[in-house]
Amino acid sequence: MRKQCNRASKSAVVCILLLFAPYGVHADNAKLDILGIRIGDTAEDTIANLAKATTSEPSITKQPCAVEQHTKRGRCIARIDARIDETTLVEIKFVEDYPTRPGTSVVSDVEASYRYDTDGKGPRRPSLTEYKPSLIAKYGAPIESDETYGRYTWGHVRCRKRHECPPQNEYLEFRSAMRPIDSDTLELADPVESGRRSRAASNAAEASRLVGKPKF
Repeated sequence: MRKQCNRASKSAVVCILLLFAPYGVHADNAKLDILGIRIGDTAEDTIANLAKATTSEPSITKQPCAVEQHTKRGRCIARIDARIDETTLVEIKFVEDYPTRPGTSVVSDVEASYRYDTDGKGPRRPSLTEYKPSLIAKYGAPIESDETYGRYTWGHVRCRKRHECPPQNEYLEFRSAMRPIDSDTLELADPVESGRRSRAASNAAEASRLVGKPKF
């Protein structure tokens, strides 16, 4: 169904419904996802979900794992970029699940960008009133909305200051483009949990470095 969005005969609104639609059931606010991809998913699960949405080969960026011995088995995935169809790009960021699963990359942020041609040749950009029903059909009523700027939030209210954040701050936010040349975006993230993993991995990497031996 999702790959049908590649066909020019499909309207932009129908494509949005297909891209947002979950596999068989509506997702609740405790299980937010984009294209079936959720915070904490492994890179392998993420690639499998992308294969259901597009036939395009994703671009994979890697980085060294936290502790030196894990780099001998390969480098950790840092980011995956994929084109879903002619208007939709997905960028997925990863963090090493340290110390629970050293060497395993898990999703920390998913951002889908919807860019439309302004020359009238490609699918037209949906209006905010056309976006809204498809978003609510999957995610339910947003917990926060700003109709003026075209922003809707699900999950948790986005935490701005680390010291005021709850233990988890997973949120999904839709942002409508303010200019025709910009992209509409849908972002899924949990900066609190991802930050905890990232700091643990960074500390482990620093601790594993060889101590320098200066000559006196």
